[in-house]
Amino acid sequence: MPVRIDAKGSKLSDSTKEHIEECCAKLNQYFDKITDIEVVIDTQDKHKHATTVEIAVRVPGQRLAGKGETMGDNLFKAIDEAVSKAEKQLKRYHDKLVDHR
Repeated sequence: MPVRIDAKGSKLSDSTKEHIEECCAKLNQYFDKITDIEVVIDTQDKHKHATTVEIAVRVPGQRLAGKGETMGDNLFKAIDEAVSKAEKQLKRYHDKLVDHR
């Protein structure tokens, strides 16, 4: 499962990229037919000092998304929040598919 990472307004360190890939790999536990994951990190809002992380998970016939925001420089917190929201959506989607069989 490919993970595409797009950082707007900043350059990511290798440890941050590894953290994103590890978190995204955990999403396979909830649904094994993930076709693509795109992570967009936006740190362009310098006035509010906010960082926004959006994770888009593509599965056959659907696009699920999770968004995390944080004030300041705590990027890992925003990543974890976005992954958590994407996990919840994947669980709901999986349960919906299982219930309809």
